[in-house]
Amino acid sequence: MRRLGTVAFRSAVGLTVIFLLAPALVVVAMSFSDTAYLSFPPEGLGLRAYRSLLSSDLWGPVTLRSLVIALPVALLAVGAATLLVIGLARTRLPYKNVLVAFSTLPLLVPGVALAVAVYGLLARLRILDTYLGIILAHAVTTLPLAVLILWPAIRAISSDLELAAMTLGARRARAWWDTTVRLLGPSVGAAMITVFLTSFDEAVLVSFISGPQTTTLPKAILDSVTTGLDPTITAIATLLILLTAVLMAAGEALRRRSERR
Repeated sequence: MRRLGTVAFRSAVGLTVIFLLAPALVVVAMSFSDTAYLSFPPEGLGLRAYRSLLSSDLWGPVTLRSLVIALPVALLAVGAATLLVIGLARTRLPYKNVLVAFSTLPLLVPGVALAVAVYGLLARLRILDTYLGIILAHAVTTLPLAVLILWPAIRAISSDLELAAMTLGARRARAWWDTTVRLLGPSVGAAMITVFLTSFDEAVLVSFISGPQTTTLPKAILDSVTTGLDPTITAIATLLILLTAVLMAAGEALRRRSERR
């Protein structure tokens, strides 16, 4: 019975992995099709979708726009989360875990409901279809992710290290920088990668608050799928899969480095 349970468990895990990876593998295979329409399996191999992507006047600007939005979002959300967790961890405030849990409440709100609420707020502030509005909206919705990454990391760094540095003659600011900030650095990097990818790939919220001037790459892909199936989106999806895999691997490496410290 134990051997049968092990086989059943491994089979279930294997099927789950296949179920999760199969769509991505299908998209990658379709991106190398040489036809002007989507087909699987590909009727002929080629780089038609990638050539179309490079020669397109649409996808380059929206990709750059997504980068211009995601980078400030990562800096703003992670910067705020870093100050929050350091302030909570290095003070005597009561109910710290409750405050951290409260800061993650946006994760519990359904995406569409949150988008409608943000739309109403930005409309009142008259910053719909602006970079400022999208950056602020993304920063608010990604802040909980940064907090969830940084809070355990700061809890693992003992405040005694700062006291030891000060007893050796370091000023408080220097002791804080050389101990807490340095040890927290890898986790900050991992949080920035996570927030950047989340903002870069976000499509629900941006569908409500963006417009012709601020259409991002995910919104452009969604519009393309809605109005017609352009094979170029398979090339874009493949490149996004590769970018996500590389950045997530880098984030995991930073997280492990933080744990070793």
